[in-house]
Amino acid sequence: MTGFSAATMQSAKTYEIPLLLRVKDIAVLPNEIKTDLKGYFIMASAYGDLSDERAHARLVNLSCLSKNGESVINAPIKGFVVDSDGKIGLAGDVVTKMGALLGRSVLAGFFGGVGDAFKAASTTNSISSLGTTQTIDSNQIMQAGVGGGLSKGFGELQKFYLELARQTFPIVEVGSVKSVTVVIEQGVELEIKDYCVGGFDKNCSEEQYLREAPEPSRDVQAEPSKSSKQVPQKSLRR
Repeated sequence: MTGFSAATMQSAKTYEIPLLLRVKDIAVLPNEIKTDLKGYFIMASAYGDLSDERAHARLVNLSCLSKNGESVINAPIKGFVVDSDGKIGLAGDVVTKMGALLGRSVLAGFFGGVGDAFKAASTTNSISSLGTTQTIDSNQIMQAGVGGGLSKGFGELQKFYLELARQTFPIVEVGSVKSVTVVIEQGVELEIKDYCVGGFDKNCSEEQYLREAPEPSRDVQAEPSKSSKQVPQKSLRR
């Protein structure tokens, strides 16, 4: 199985992560009937769920190619994946990076508050009947400017980190080369289709090769018909 990182956001079921499974053992059917499906590939799609800290996979397609390359099986299937502990879904590690972003946002807010304090210390508030008037001491203009710059700059930085934290969501990481059990919900008929791979070297018939080979690989030239004759042109004189 290929490793993957499944998203856990609300829209994760719409944008599922694809993964590839390979059948490594005999398939078990009802009534203890077994069939050999070793080497088959199964495509699936998965999404993460924080409630059980698992990635749930949904089967999509089953495919196989014969050893001589002349027959192929490609069929859609429906089913799910069971982990080695017998529970539905794949156990994984929940990874989140929101804590670091929130910590940086708090740090930016702290320095923004320090800038507000510098600006407030250099400003005098006067209250009168006309309202509140703020006056900056001429000897503390530099301090007021530095305080205002720190307050505005770190305030914007705090908003930036908060926006990144909103866009970051936890993921469920599942490692590769993991043994799982695939359960097929509905029966499916596996139709074997003949397919020509490699041209005439694979003992394909000419008709099959011309039908299935891509256009650039067809080496067929139309020969002129023997019955067609070239008629010389004659000049007409009045």
